[in-house]
Amino acid sequence: MLANPSDLRPPRTAFVIATLRHRLRILMVGGGAVAAAARFSTAWGHLLCSEEDGLDVDRELTIDVRTDDAESIAAAQARASALITLALIGLSAGQGLLFHAAACADARGAAVLLVGPSGAGKTTAVSHLAGRTSYLSDETCLVDDDGGVVPYPKPLSVVRAGLEKAQTSPAELGLAIHPSRTAPVARVLVIDRRDEQAAGPPTVTRLGSVEGILAVIPQLSDLSSLPAPLVALARLNRRIGGFERLVYRDARDIDPASGPPASPPLADGDLAYRLAPRRHPHEAGGRGLLQAPVDDAIEFSDALLTARGGEVTHLSGIAMTVWRETARPTPAAVLLDRLRAEHGRVPDDEEHFERVIHELIEAGVLEWRT
Repeated sequence: MLANPSDLRPPRTAFVIATLRHRLRILMVGGGAVAAAARFSTAWGHLLCSEEDGLDVDRELTIDVRTDDAESIAAAQARASALITLALIGLSAGQGLLFHAAACADARGAAVLLVGPSGAGKTTAVSHLAGRTSYLSDETCLVDDDGGVVPYPKPLSVVRAGLEKAQTSPAELGLAIHPSRTAPVARVLVIDRRDEQAAGPPTVTRLGSVEGILAVIPQLSDLSSLPAPLVALARLNRRIGGFERLVYRDARDIDPASGPPASPPLADGDLAYRLAPRRHPHEAGGRGLLQAPVDDAIEFSDALLTARGGEVTHLSGIAMTVWRETARPTPAAVLLDRLRAEHGRVPDDEEHFERVIHELIEAGVLEWRT
């Protein structure tokens, strides 16, 4: 009996995955390539394209698997996952806000983001919460300009017997993948996992607009790739009623049916923001103190934020007034008079003014125009 020709094909060691609006070709090479590819196809099967040939890809990644022992294969899976995520982050730069976050859907199908650094418990929490609804990501969330999360349902990194971590498909964990191309963001929670010995149920606190924006900024990738990153954050913050902080000891303490405890949204006045006065790129001549060029600047009732090259500066009080008054070159004496008019005259205010100016210049927020 003749063998089926398909049975004579060499084992597949090249794959194309499609996710986060991009396609990547993954090549497994080395002595352990066949075994590693078999495990990869199981973990990533839900994102594999049916045929590789003829598909345009955005990037190609090569994974060297020297041996076919369990430890080498597990290391290759972790390396592949990390390289895929890094490649997708690079390809997605400028297309929206890229959160280091896990995400699942709530009962209405909207996205709940759990924002935090590696080791904060995002994967454990999203595995627990997504069991009743659907899974979007355990590591990276792209929020587009319309406030929707683009699903990246990658395999989850979970601890398995005999291995430090294993890349596990959502299906193996009983998780359904979100059916839509995007899911509107309902909540953004900065997670704060307590010490295991700490007692008490999970709590959620609504953060003030400035506090919330500053809390999520360290967990964003390629902020400088956006033309107006602070406006994008402020718009999302207003859309969902403010960012939140989730404090918990064990993810299993959170009810998966209702999700993290509710917190009242911020008042409209606390969510409101406006574009802060900014130096024109080709400012007319003059001498004095002048704003340094920035990528973005927004103002709330009691604070002002500027962004330059991915670095965000928080200004309040006198520093906030200084920024407003230096959109054009302003002599120091004139600026001091304006500060006194707004904040009042106090003893040693000139010395305090000079210290603030020096600190703002050192921070790259102000410069002298001579």
